[in-house]
Amino acid sequence: MDNIYYIIFVIPITFFFLTARLNYYNLKIDSYIIDIKVYRTGLMSVFGIYSPKDYIDISHEMFEGFSFYNRPLSFNTTLMIKIKKENNKIIAKRFNLSFITEKERLRISKVLEKIIAKKANGRR
Repeated sequence: MDNIYYIIFVIPITFFFLTARLNYYNLKIDSYIIDIKVYRTGLMSVFGIYSPKDYIDISHEMFEGFSFYNRPLSFNTTLMIKIKKENNKIIAKRFNLSFITEKERLRISKVLEKIIAKKANGRR
C-alpha cells in the first residue's frame, strides 16, 4: 500500500521531465562567428534523438545586439539576439536557455558587449 503513494508521486514528476520544455545549449563565439545551438530535452531525447531546435551561425557583422529575459515560473532564461539581414532589416531570434547561472550569463554578456564595442569602433 505504501508503494501506491510512491507511484502517485513519482509518475507525474517523471512525466513532467519527459515532456517539459527544458533545453540545453551549445554556444561558441570566436573572432569571426557566433554559433548558438539549443537542443530540447524531453521524450525524444530519452531515445537518443537530438537535433537542434534553434540555431544560428552568424558573422559578427550581422550581430546587432542582445538581451536576456527571465521567464516566470520556468527554468528558462531567454537570450534574444538581434541580427541584421542582407537587406538591412533587423530580426530578433530568441533562444531558451535552461538553468543558466548568473556567472554564465555575465560571461556571455561580456563577450557579446565586446563584439558590439568592436563593431562601433570599426564604423567610425
